[in-house]
Amino acid sequence: MSFADDVVCIGTSPQRLQILLNCAYDYSLRWRFEFNPLKSVILCYKNELEHVFNLGDNDVNILTETRHLGILRTVDLSPSSDIQLSCTFPTKFQWKNIVSSAVNPIERLQKEERMRRDNDFVKFLRLSENNNYDFLWQYAKISGRLLTAKHIAKLWTTPPTSGNCKLCGHFVLDILNHQICMCTELQSQRLSLYNRLTELTSFNFMYTTVSKSDESFSDLLLGNHEDLCDILIPEHRLEVLNEGFSFLKYCRL
Repeated sequence: MSFADDVVCIGTSPQRLQILLNCAYDYSLRWRFEFNPLKSVILCYKNELEHVFNLGDNDVNILTETRHLGILRTVDLSPSSDIQLSCTFPTKFQWKNIVSSAVNPIERLQKEERMRRDNDFVKFLRLSENNNYDFLWQYAKISGRLLTAKHIAKLWTTPPTSGNCKLCGHFVLDILNHQICMCTELQSQRLSLYNRLTELTSFNFMYTTVSKSDESFSDLLLGNHEDLCDILIPEHRLEVLNEGFSFLKYCRL
């Protein structure tokens, strides 16, 4: 039996095993490669042998254990920890760690570099700078609002788009920012949102936030709460998140 550069010869008697060793040695001469005698061993699974085995001009050591394909093999066939580990299917948590550790860090860095160079990812990177990539799915898990999370994920990942607003029909340079900050069709919902956010934060905070760029206010509703971390407790930040997401369900790209 062979696997890559590992070869195993199995004989039912010393004489038959020596014949197989001779065949392996003759094959190596024919194809001009050499076996390493220091890595070649004999395991006897019955009585101890006084027989001398040869691989060409070299004697082969008789041992009671050796490693083959990374697994410890012993003459008493006892189950080593290597065999137990290799025969045990990993749990979901272990499998997740195995997969995570197998992801090549270079590939991850290359992906992030490509995202930084692509203008379509500018908004997504800005929003995820202070949140993990799985932020929206964690929100869905906590709040139970899966459809809302899917809608917000679409808004996160859609690059800024110009065109006619699907709500009011006007041509604008950034449809999402227009619908959040200026679209007349959402005026009543926007006023209700301002009042509710003022109750949860403060008038000064809302005045400062609305006075900033449309992009900053849009980021706030989309979940970038960096400015809120110092003035709100976590429970209220979740309420602000719910209010913003509830308003964004009216946006149509």
